[in-house]
Amino acid sequence: MSKPKTECSSVATPDSYKLDEVVARARRIETRLTSFLEAQGHETNVKRPIWDARGIVDVPSLRTSVEDILGAIPRGAAFVTLTHHGAVIARLELPKRE
Repeated sequence: MSKPKTECSSVATPDSYKLDEVVARARRIETRLTSFLEAQGHETNVKRPIWDARGIVDVPSLRTSVEDILGAIPRGAAFVTLTHHGAVIARLELPKRE
């Protein structure tokens, strides 16, 4: 008797690697296109991190890039609290930026 084939495998197949690569490339294309459209003055409805004068940056998504988060923090801020939907996700002590 032969063993039944399992539908689920913990080993990634070459096809799943290809699919992951396609998804990653599509994400990069979307990021570049969004940046281009914003540079041209078009509204893209992308949610960006928001700085609060109390030293809080509200992050719209847990996938928000570090570059976008740091871009929302004004120069001279020493301590920053990152929140997501009101929940604290991190507290940062920043070095002085010149």
